[in-house]
Amino acid sequence: MIGESQNFARSLVNEPGNKLTPTILGQRASQMASETGLKSEVWSTDKLQELKMGAFWSVSQGSEQPPALIVLRYEPEGVTGGPVLGLVGKGITFDTGGISIKPSENMEKMKYDMAGGAAMIGAMRAIALLKPRIRVLAVVCAAENMPDGKAQKPGELHPKDTILFTDIILRSRFTPLRWDGMQGQRMIVYAFEPKAPVQSGGELGGRLAGI
Repeated sequence: MIGESQNFARSLVNEPGNKLTPTILGQRASQMASETGLKSEVWSTDKLQELKMGAFWSVSQGSEQPPALIVLRYEPEGVTGGPVLGLVGKGITFDTGGISIKPSENMEKMKYDMAGGAAMIGAMRAIALLKPRIRVLAVVCAAENMPDGKAQKPGELHPKDTILFTDIILRSRFTPLRWDGMQGQRMIVYAFEPKAPVQSGGELGGRLAGI
């Protein structure tokens, strides 16, 4: 079950950017959820604005592809109380660097910037099949970081005037966050499930790689 779920995550990571847009990633996650008994929700721009996730939304400004906020829930039968484990994954389906565009060498590898999100989706698949006696919530923030006339420019303020971005490449790291660091990852999980302990995609992905 774990190996199959790892391969499922790898299959997402290996897709080229035009075959795995944020919307398609949300569709793939929802399809997996329906096959394994998970609950799923996929939101876009209106929900991001409702949740005041301006840093996330600003990453997608320069792309024709809308962002996707992917929420997966595992709720085992008979378990209604107790802790909820929160998983957070970054899902930049292609990261050019935006206006702070990256060098052309190895640019094709920027499709891998959603690997943390894929690790969370794969972990949720494994959890659904293994059926642990604990509730789990996963949130994956998916977007494209592209250069365009509408893209955020270096030196601009965050839409709520709370963050000044001087490097648009670094800005994409704010995508799964209200602000940078584990505190921000906790806040995005808390928007759906207050007081859930949180595991980041990068940390969990590193542990899964060693299995």
